[in-house]
Amino acid sequence: MAQQLDLCLEDRARDLVYPPPNSWRARLSRRPTLVLWSSSLVGVDLAHIYGGVHTHDLLADRLTDATILQLVRGVIIFYLCAFPLSVLVYVHVA
Repeated sequence: MAQQLDLCLEDRARDLVYPPPNSWRARLSRRPTLVLWSSSLVGVDLAHIYGGVHTHDLLADRLTDATILQLVRGVIIFYLCAFPLSVLVYVHVA
């Protein structure tokens, strides 16, 4: 227990719990919606890239080049329509 109390007295440990007003953590904590939305967007983008590459590898041998091109165009059109719509829905809900 003495170690825990000593830890509470350290400046660096206290700054982790209560960041100084001008630190980057304090500035980001004032806008949690922006931080959460940006971080989730990165995760979703990485998942889509992984899924697209994995699906392309699975279907490359089974489909013709013209069909793959049509599928890729459809996915791109879907993302170009769905992404702005998802942003609007998120802004409306938040």
